[in-house]
Amino acid sequence: MADKKGVSKRPESQKGPTRCQQRANQALKECRQKLQWVLEDISDVHFIADEHTVITELSPSFEKIFEISRKKMIGKKLASLFAEDNQREKFSSLLLDKGKVTDFEFAIAANEHNNRICLLGATRHRGVGASAPIITGTIRDITGYKLAKQELQTSREQLQQSQKMEALGTLVAGV
Repeated sequence: MADKKGVSKRPESQKGPTRCQQRANQALKECRQKLQWVLEDISDVHFIADEHTVITELSPSFEKIFEISRKKMIGKKLASLFAEDNQREKFSSLLLDKGKVTDFEFAIAANEHNNRICLLGATRHRGVGASAPIITGTIRDITGYKLAKQELQTSREQLQQSQKMEALGTLVAGV
């Protein structure tokens, strides 16, 4: 069926999405599902914040690592994650000055009994069109690594002390 200008029109009975729109909607649905799987399986925390550093999205791994509800943190400022004021100020300054922060080490107050040591990487993205800039980033919990490193250092120091004592004992016994 065509109008007066010869442009083909769909009959009223066929109103709704076209086959092309249906394929596009299906592809979008599949893409969203894949992204959800990635976010659920990833071990690091990924976040999105607005231009005022208010958290707008957190990956599900946030709850698994820090035992804090995602819903509780969404809507709060990134700064609320930092256990120490000086770290909060330094991070904010770096992000504003450079637009990107890489491997920023900080302590996160996971709960009243347990701080976690983390690395944070964040980038400030310019808005597209009329949209405001956003901040995206990743938080990696390195508490286990830091504790293992500290234990290794303590073991090395104990070994050195033990070797010194052994050498001293050998020296005294030989005199």
